[in-house]
Amino acid sequence: MMPQMLCCLLLGWAWLVTGAVGCGLCVEAGEGAQSSFTCTGTVDRKVHYSVEVSDEELRLSCSDVVDVDFSLMNGCDFSSVTHVQFLGCPLPTVSYQEVLQKIGVQSGNLISLTASVVAKKGVLTQQHLQGLKELQLLHLAGIHAVANNSFTQTAKLEIIEICNGTLNDLPPYLFHNLTKLETVMLHRNDIVELPPELFSSTPGLLAIHLQENNISSLQEGLFKGLTFLKTLNISKNKIEKLSSGIFSDTSAMETLDLSRNLISEIEANTFVNTMVLKRLNLGYNQLRALPPGTLEACHSLEWLKLNNNNLTHAGLFNAFPEVPSLIYLDLGHNDITIEDMYIFALNNQNKVKHLLLNNNNISVMPDALNFAFINLETLDLSWNVFKYLEFSALIFLTESIKLNLKHNKIKTLDFRWSSLSVEKKLNLALEGNQLGCDCENYGFLRVLQGKPYPLLNDTLHIEVEDIDEVFCQFSDGAMENLMDVTTEDLTCQLAIDDICSFAWRFHDSMLIIDCSYLNLTSVQSLNFTAYQDDEQDFTLILANNSLTSLDSLQNYSSLRNLSMAYNKLSSLNVSHIPPHLKALDVRGNNLTTLPFAVLSHLNTTDMSLKLGSNPWHCDCDLLDLFRFLHVPSRKVSDFTQLQCAEDGEALMNLNENDLCPFFLQPMVIVTIVAILIFLILFAVLGTVSFYKYKQGIKVWLYAHHMCLWAITEDELDADKKYDAFISYSHKDEEFVMKVLVPGLECGEPRYRVCLHYRDWVPGEYIQNQIMQSVEASRRTIVVLSSNFIESVWGQLEFRAAHSQALQDRTNRIIVIVYGKIPSENDLDEKLKLYITTKTYVRWGDNKFWEKLRYIMPHPPDLVQKKHRKRRDTDKLELCKSTSKQEVC
Repeated sequence: MMPQMLCCLLLGWAWLVTGAVGCGLCVEAGEGAQSSFTCTGTVDRKVHYSVEVSDEELRLSCSDVVDVDFSLMNGCDFSSVTHVQFLGCPLPTVSYQEVLQKIGVQSGNLISLTASVVAKKGVLTQQHLQGLKELQLLHLAGIHAVANNSFTQTAKLEIIEICNGTLNDLPPYLFHNLTKLETVMLHRNDIVELPPELFSSTPGLLAIHLQENNISSLQEGLFKGLTFLKTLNISKNKIEKLSSGIFSDTSAMETLDLSRNLISEIEANTFVNTMVLKRLNLGYNQLRALPPGTLEACHSLEWLKLNNNNLTHAGLFNAFPEVPSLIYLDLGHNDITIEDMYIFALNNQNKVKHLLLNNNNISVMPDALNFAFINLETLDLSWNVFKYLEFSALIFLTESIKLNLKHNKIKTLDFRWSSLSVEKKLNLALEGNQLGCDCENYGFLRVLQGKPYPLLNDTLHIEVEDIDEVFCQFSDGAMENLMDVTTEDLTCQLAIDDICSFAWRFHDSMLIIDCSYLNLTSVQSLNFTAYQDDEQDFTLILANNSLTSLDSLQNYSSLRNLSMAYNKLSSLNVSHIPPHLKALDVRGNNLTTLPFAVLSHLNTTDMSLKLGSNPWHCDCDLLDLFRFLHVPSRKVSDFTQLQCAEDGEALMNLNENDLCPFFLQPMVIVTIVAILIFLILFAVLGTVSFYKYKQGIKVWLYAHHMCLWAITEDELDADKKYDAFISYSHKDEEFVMKVLVPGLECGEPRYRVCLHYRDWVPGEYIQNQIMQSVEASRRTIVVLSSNFIESVWGQLEFRAAHSQALQDRTNRIIVIVYGKIPSENDLDEKLKLYITTKTYVRWGDNKFWEKLRYIMPHPPDLVQKKHRKRRDTDKLELCKSTSKQEVC
């Protein structure tokens, strides 16, 4: 029994100790197709390396670069592995064949070996690769040197990569027996010179990578016999010259990278036998010119980089392929200067799609780019010296093009002589230029902003990809984003020898004469006789002077806009106003009122006005101006800025009684007494005549707006068809139809009501119907609610009724507040003024109907009917209180 128990204990202990072990002393931490192991020593338990195995690949990463004990994996079996990587491990002192056996990999099956050496002092010898006869790919990083016979036993190698080391010397016959070698990568080392015999026994090479070394020259015969070579990369070295014939045997080469060297000279026949070459990179060298015929034989060359050299325009003539083949060409960062649009070194390369000419000294657009390059899609002209580009320079044969003009000195993109019959799309980059906000850029800005520009008829569509960073500058130095510029105001200064400045506004062909800030005291000192009877419209700016009158300006029939802001005008004379003036600015003067004659003249015109910042006297003399301002059709743009000189009160907040309190003025009382005495005397003499000619007198008085107090409202409204026109929002229709209309039409007295849906003529203009309804009604009832405030037509109806009330000088508007009184911020200025100064009726008031009928019109027939009803009621009461039947 005891032996059996002891056996069980030993087995249990063995299970505990070995249950988590994958192989050897490596603990397995993964499952399934991919496994990982951590291999540690037996004494100090120090981690030596970790192993990852996936399918046919094993990756071993070392942590102790001094001494790696591969015996920790004794007993492991990775016989299916064909690809092995040693990462961060030192070059072994024994062959890789022995190392592979210790870690359980069969060296005879190995196809790919990668060794990333950390110390960078290892020397690869024949011993290291002994027995790896099936090896096809070898990647070595961190190697210091390679022995001459290192590859004698690896005849099947196809790819060799030795990189990131201190390798600076190569044996001449390093690849002597590698007949199957296709790719050699010796990049990022310290190689200074390549033996001319290095590739002599590898005619099947397809690719050579020698970038990032210190190679200063290419020995004659280095690439001899490499007739299958397709890719050659010798970039980032120190090569100074390309000798004739160096590539004479590489007739199959398609890609050649010679960038970032010190090449300053290319002999004429260097590329004579590279007819299938497609990609050539000569960027970042020191070339000043390409000899004529340099690339003439490269009939298949599609991709060429010559950027970051010292090339000039003259040094490029006759250097490119004889047959047009280039699709991508980079000539950026050179010293190319093009000043004649008809002379261009690339005239024959008209198949180019992507052309980079950035960072040069180009000032004109080569004509061939616009009229010969049939496939051009991208053109980079950034960081050049363009100042002016005409419309034709931005139009290319392709339907759509991306044009980079960043960081030039462009002031004008002139579309004034533009014409286009087919649709084109232009994508621009314009950041870092000096565009002017003037009329020369008017057409460009109109098209950019999507505004009508008749010369192009919507055929050109422009998009500026960096629009948020593109600004133009006004003559006063102010900057504005292109999309925010008001194109209608753009002008160009005209060079005219005068004390005033002259400018031209392209949008409306307006001449603008600016005579501001000249301390002028009289307009007569200015001579504009050329514009007195001329057909040329002009604008005159006389702001910030010391003028006291508009005298002599009435002679300029072509003057359309006049600015007299901030002068010393104390009054306006109607005879001095130019006959065809459309806009007048008299802000900041000494005006206290405007004469009735001036207002009458303004009533006959459509002139826009600016009247702010004047010391207006808010008294009876301002009544005519006050009424003028309250007509909706007036164009006084700064009406809200008009203030009383006495207390700074805004004129829009006042009413007529505030301006002229009738009975509180002593002179008014004296005048009233005198008028009463006169009227008494006049009444005695005129009573008989008045009654005899009553109708004719009233007609004459009404026609001449005199003694309107003598004309009753009934007579003014005798021809009105309706007692009231109801203005309301359609959202309040239920209240109007079920409550308000029945109460007016079926109550006592009964009123005739005008309604939209019932009384308007279908098909007629709404504006006309509004005016007709207001004029045909004795009252306009406004159902004021939050819905009404949002109604555009409701606002229009109110303004029409308000205008009619001012014209008739009687209260024709009845406001019914339905619901909560809307906030003053939401009300129209005139409606707010009306609410604050007039009486309104609120729905829900106990005496709503009594108040409403009181302020409704009282025609004589309704009044008589009311009297008859009262008399009948009194008679009925008398019948009930007495027994005299004859009374009843």
